[in-house]
Amino acid sequence: MSKLSRACAVITILVSACGGGGGGGGNSSPPPPTPSLSITQRQVSVSGETGNAAPASVNIPFSVANAPASPLYSGVTLSGDSVATASASWQSSSSGTLTIAFLPPAQLGAGSFSETVTFYVCTDSACAQPITGAPVPVTVNYVVTGSALPPVSFYFPQPLTNFQATTSVTSPETTTFEFIIQNVPPAGLYLVLTQPQGGFITQVTDNIEPDSLGNLDVTLNFTLVSPASLGSGYFRSSVSAAICYDHACQNPVAGSPVTVPIYYEVFLTAGKEYTLVASTLQGLSDLAYDPANQQLYATSLAGYSAGSSGAVIQIDPATGNALAQQTINDGLATIAVSDDGQLLYAGSKVNSSRSAGTVSAPPAGQAETAVPSRMARVHAGNRSSGMPARP
Repeated sequence: MSKLSRACAVITILVSACGGGGGGGGNSSPPPPTPSLSITQRQVSVSGETGNAAPASVNIPFSVANAPASPLYSGVTLSGDSVATASASWQSSSSGTLTIAFLPPAQLGAGSFSETVTFYVCTDSACAQPITGAPVPVTVNYVVTGSALPPVSFYFPQPLTNFQATTSVTSPETTTFEFIIQNVPPAGLYLVLTQPQGGFITQVTDNIEPDSLGNLDVTLNFTLVSPASLGSGYFRSSVSAAICYDHACQNPVAGSPVTVPIYYEVFLTAGKEYTLVASTLQGLSDLAYDPANQQLYATSLAGYSAGSSGAVIQIDPATGNALAQQTINDGLATIAVSDDGQLLYAGSKVNSSRSAGTVSAPPAGQAETAVPSRMARVHAGNRSSGMPARP
């Protein structure tokens, strides 16, 4: 913990009223004496064996001389990995105890560990004004004997986090994600899960089981909002999984946390938001919709016996039948409509060219039934698979 704790102890002094009349002469009172901190011990040495429990906590008395009538605040910061907790308790308005507790040796493994516990006593809650003698650094030396621990590692297989559904589904959906934690220390580990606010994940639960090799198999179960409540679209969220040595997750395992992206694709439902119309046209390779004129166009590949082979075709969306077509005598792979609905672009699959044409205007009072009235082949560089164009 590198940030000073705001959960500070507050001490107050009850001052009794004193007798006597007011003095004369207009002399001002002398300033109050400055409070100062004293602590009985500035270095702690402990040891432990990896097969044994953690060393006993160490209690260090402290005192404050000239304690003021206003409240005092105390706090502790840690720098290292061997101390589990450190806290101050007050027995009176001018004395207390700094208590240091240690991690189990099995969690650290064999080795020598050094840490600094910094103890503050201040006149303000933010501890911007420490009293004289504060802060006090207390050096902790912790020697662990026994067997060294292999480093904790975890394995995240490539997650299958693309989830697909349709708007007809009204119940919440569920999906799972699995990973493995290796070299788990005897003292255990903690798993902390977090996710962004306002996402489509309503609940995350975990199931942790040891395997025959001493590893932990972790399964995360995600509950997602119903597709019907989301509506159609492409949605993205994530879950962050932190693996830590302590409950507060101040000592994460190397490489932790890991963010798992979750993708949710919700598609429209046939018969609900749209009607599926079958077409007897053969060799169709691509479709493009013209929202300006509400027309549907398609390209077809060459080599089909039907009359629509290698052509640009206008299709009736209601029946799937061809309304009109322009034969290009080429294997056409892609089609796009200009934003204003005046141009069609067809990309060739077999040569590096594209075809562009204008959409002819229908006679007055008639519906649009024409496909390009003029179609010319234009060189498009080495794009044998077609050309990119805005739909």
